Amino acid sequence: MEAGEQTAGQAFATALGFSAANFEMHRVLELPFEPAVLEQLAAKAAERHDGYELRTWRDRCPDDLLDEFGALLSTFMLEAPQGELEVEAERWDAARIREAEEQSRARRRHSWTTVAIAPDGTLAGHTELHLGDDDPGKVFQSGTLVARAHRGHRLGLALKVRNHLELQQVHGGPMVVHTWNGEQNTAMNAVNAQLGFRPVERAEEWQRRD
Repeated sequence: MEAGEQTAGQAFATALGFSAANFEMHRVLELPFEPAVLEQLAAKAAERHDGYELRTWRDRCPDDLLDEFGALLSTFMLEAPQGELEVEAERWDAARIREAEEQSRARRRHSWTTVAIAPDGTLAGHTELHLGDDDPGKVFQSGTLVARAHRGHRLGLALKVRNHLELQQVHGGPMVVHTWNGEQNTAMNAVNAQLGFRPVERAEEWQRRD
């Protein structure tokens, strides 16, 4: 294709009134990490987040964090950089979280979630990894978010490093982690670069405004 030329799919979408609104890079990371590498990254991040506590769970959110976790998840759609996409806030309450956990179990999928607890007891951020029993070599990075008031403490790096350590304690064999981030999400892209993610494809999200 020549520069500026549209694919058949892009031309079809344009004819229907759609336009490209967000561009994301799909990146992959081969595991396992050498534990010493993760420990060095964890020490680097720890220099900036004194007073924050990292806590991890597998598959099921602890009851004492359920409401706080739901409040944090409810901000994700509006906080994550998504270009010009028009999105609405989501509502995550205890019932929806438990329903999502049950659906994951039914699909034979497991999750590792690490959260950062701020000095005042509120949740400052989270990250999630998902792995299915039916495809044990493929890991998917789900949402990672640091609340606006708590940015600048290297919590994004700290959260991801801890979560990868926890995953490797259970699954130490070869795996590939897949993640997608908006091109304008410079902070998270920098974290992924430190972890060694490499780009494999560019994805576009299109929308039509009525």
